[in-house]
Amino acid sequence: MNNITLNEDQLWQLRHFIIKRGIKEADVVNEILDHFACKVEEILSNEKNMPFERAMQLAHQSFGKSGFRPLVAEYEKQVEKVMWSVFKQEIKNVLLSPIILILASIGIIAVPTLNLFASKINNHWLFDLELMGILLIVTVSGFYNALIFRKLKWKIKAKNDTTKTPYYWQKLTLSIPKLPFIAVLIGILFGGELLQVKIYTIVLAFCLVMSLVRVLAQYQTYLAMEKRFGIGAKN
Repeated sequence: MNNITLNEDQLWQLRHFIIKRGIKEADVVNEILDHFACKVEEILSNEKNMPFERAMQLAHQSFGKSGFRPLVAEYEKQVEKVMWSVFKQEIKNVLLSPIILILASIGIIAVPTLNLFASKINNHWLFDLELMGILLIVTVSGFYNALIFRKLKWKIKAKNDTTKTPYYWQKLTLSIPKLPFIAVLIGILFGGELLQVKIYTIVLAFCLVMSLVRVLAQYQTYLAMEKRFGIGAKN
């Protein structure tokens, strides 16, 4: 039995068939297309006189009542598993990177130094001086977060300039939720008066640094996912 191989026009028809069923992300379409094309080729190999459109319909029916959805769910599950594994590893890498170690060292030295300096001047300056330090950290961290996030969105737009639709792995990477430190930040901001100023400052600075860690890890995760799932990459 001679196996049938689909031509480019037939593959385009299969791709259009998939997209018409609400599946837009290019990588998800490509994943389904592999399975769909194999099934159509199998049907045509067994029934060489069957019209291509009929083989396409039968191939789609062979996936069951849910159609392509199980394939979509399985692919998304695979991508999510890979992404979170990469993201966790990148968090560890960033925490051990020189920039974070330097920031932590500066913080360890700066806080007691600031306390000592403030106490020698006048105690009522203590909160104000630490607040200025916090505002500086907020400004730097916020600027860096915005810069990285903007760069990330720009890369995605550039990669999808022709399709206008992000890949699933791109959307997933971009939507990595902010870590629970944001909730802690809110609690500290509203409950700061109930805490010792020193504790307040240390915890807030820790949350801000971890926010920076997250965005750096997110960017590195994007690069790793691009290498694995990007255009021309094999899953």
